[in-house]
Amino acid sequence: FEVDLTLVSRSTRGTMQIVLLGGDQAVPQYRMVYQAAPSQDRPIQIHREREGRSYLIEVANQYPALDDGIPHKMQWIRDTQGRMRVLVDGKEVLSTYEIYYRDNFSGLALVNRNGSYEWGPISVYQAQETKSP
Repeated sequence: FEVDLTLVSRSTRGTMQIVLLGGDQAVPQYRMVYQAAPSQDRPIQIHREREGRSYLIEVANQYPALDDGIPHKMQWIRDTQGRMRVLVDGKEVLSTYEIYYRDNFSGLALVNRNGSYEWGPISVYQAQETKSP
């Protein structure tokens, strides 16, 4: 999958989440969490959801400040081999591998938890095939 969106944040607290849903019942499978006023203690995170529990997969090693009220492009990409990346304004801030959920995704949810966020155009694409070296 690839989820591209424009985010405008005017927050000093709270979180913005993108949730990928899977299966016929549209159950949460993965969650990307952006925390306002990011830092080493509050990085962008990827979580895997399973049976109502959340498991932290990876955290960003860079902390882009997105709470300036101007549009920023966010991309969350996972290829067919399980490589998952998050890019902010074209710069990679998180990279990991995650292959737990292998079925097709059936939906997308946006969650605002106590912040002030605007989401611009949102595009969702099918996963790109990757070639082994």
